[in-house]
Amino acid sequence: MINSSIPTLSNRASNNLPYLYADLQDISIFVEDTAGETKAFYTKLMRKLVPNIKIHSIFTLGSKKCVIKSAENTQDITNRLYIIDGDLDLFHGSKVTVNGLFRSSVYCVENYICSEQSLAALIEESSGKVIFEEALEILCWDEFVGSITLAFEEIFILYAIAHRLNKILVRCDRVNEQIKTISRFKNETWINHQSQYKSPNISVIQQEIIQLETEILQFIEIEKLVRWKTEISIKLNDLSPDEKMDFISGKNYIIPFIRNYLIYKDVPAIRSVPLESLKYRLLAASNHPKLNELQYALNKVVTEGQYIHNLP
Repeated sequence: MINSSIPTLSNRASNNLPYLYADLQDISIFVEDTAGETKAFYTKLMRKLVPNIKIHSIFTLGSKKCVIKSAENTQDITNRLYIIDGDLDLFHGSKVTVNGLFRSSVYCVENYICSEQSLAALIEESSGKVIFEEALEILCWDEFVGSITLAFEEIFILYAIAHRLNKILVRCDRVNEQIKTISRFKNETWINHQSQYKSPNISVIQQEIIQLETEILQFIEIEKLVRWKTEISIKLNDLSPDEKMDFISGKNYIIPFIRNYLIYKDVPAIRSVPLESLKYRLLAASNHPKLNELQYALNKVVTEGQYIHNLP
């Protein structure tokens, strides 16, 4: 069995690592997390986006704060790109102001592989008996997207509000009072194990929404909660169902249901495929439109030396 644990380095040590790889790669990329699978997944993703650019190793720094701090403290960002997830900050439209720092406009890196193209290609490959157009018909992508947005759009709006409140609590030195957000997901109860699809369990999620609202109302009045929910809802209402999926955690909330959905669609051998392997197979054919932004940032660093947080 492969041991994916990697020794954690200090920010200073990680920031100096690129000098050791200077002759082996054209760009040094820093990301969140420290898990071995994260490093491998990012490396494969970057090589897919810019196949003509030498990328030997991705540098994992841990938390988002660590990545941002490292970017802020680096005097020379030449040939470096620091990448952070969009996560719940996407809902509030906060700006990136640190040169060399790229914030994804999707919730997390796994969202890049949650596309109709990637799932249909996987069905075609796994079957060996259907062409891509037939795989699209089998997939019924809109059915899957509808099940995800119906189940999770409202609770992610509340997560975003809780996230906003948590930032205030941290500034007020009330860290222990922070409201739990995406870690509320419970595999044993949030999945409807009685349905063929094993889809999101709407009734359980609705109960969690009520509980989350109760926790939020301990800190703000209901009028403010309604106003904040409305502000976010108006923003989401202008988006297509696919675009709304970008605001929901691919890693924790979408990928597990993709697997369930593919099993429901009777895609051969998917039941025995580990989630990490499934992610690699989805990555191979993904054409998520937001990948263009990341590709642009990578090319900007290599061709001009720096990325100054502007998109085409």
